[in-house]
Amino acid sequence: MVKPLITTSTTINLDVTILLALVSDITHGPVPIQERFHPAIKRQLELESSGRRMGEEIYPLLHSRALLTTTTAKKRFVEIVDIVGSPSEKERMRMILEGQSEEGEWEGLSAYGLDDKNAGGAGGGGGKWELKLPVGVIEDDWTPEDQLQQRIVAKLSTVNRAVFVTGWKKGFTTITSNRTVAKTIEGLVEDGETGPDMFVLNTSRSLVGKAKRIDV
Repeated sequence: MVKPLITTSTTINLDVTILLALVSDITHGPVPIQERFHPAIKRQLELESSGRRMGEEIYPLLHSRALLTTTTAKKRFVEIVDIVGSPSEKERMRMILEGQSEEGEWEGLSAYGLDDKNAGGAGGGGGKWELKLPVGVIEDDWTPEDQLQQRIVAKLSTVNRAVFVTGWKKGFTTITSNRTVAKTIEGLVEDGETGPDMFVLNTSRSLVGKAKRIDV
């Protein structure tokens, strides 16, 4: 179910919203607001400028953990970045999928880097978060094995089935910014049943390459 605290799982399953947040220019540095931007993107930029930075929310969750996504999620992620991603967003996508060509390459494309500014964090304050790249890719496995899984599969899109049900069956925590899907899943779990293990971030980040917002 949805976890209120940082997960202790050693393997994390990333959905498309989190993959996009990791590569988004908004996450990695100031982006001037332009009139052509979608209202959702403008709101995200306002949050970043107010100090509510995505990196400070997401890196503690991913620190030093094995990161995975599913075949279908990867395909959708690549499609979106190829269509609307900026050159720097496409470079980060390459690192997400292939790893860094050299140490420090990820931080070289970020104004904020991987510094842990929170006392008691990864380095006790002043250290760095460890982001294990590349993200591994596992095969989709969303064939229902019981009635609960059947109910959930019936209500989700192909991409979300691939992400949430595969992670569930593998025993991984899935991290997402898609609160709507998480609430849908929660609403299908009846008393005495145990659904997918999910951690939902309160904020999301879009790509700014062509100032569009694509639903995932």
